[in-house]
Amino acid sequence: MKKVILSAVAASFLLASCGPDICDCMDTFKKMGEELKEANGDEAKMKEIEEKYKGDIEACKKLDEGKSDEEKKKMMEEAEKCGK
Repeated sequence: MKKVILSAVAASFLLASCGPDICDCMDTFKKMGEELKEANGDEAKMKEIEEKYKGDIEACKKLDEGKSDEEKKKMMEEAEKCGK
């Protein structure tokens, strides 16, 4: 279970974002993390959660494609402001 949660958290720091808004992805990763925690290590539930968010996560991972280092830095700064 820890491995899956750590993977979700790591992915969120890889400039993951859904659609046009990085905050959407930050919310997605937060929800997924909460659900994984609530699964209490139940592998079937964890797999179901991973499948549920699979499309969103793939879309999130693509947000930084083709962006310069400066643009990626600005996205990370924006991500830090999400939910504040």
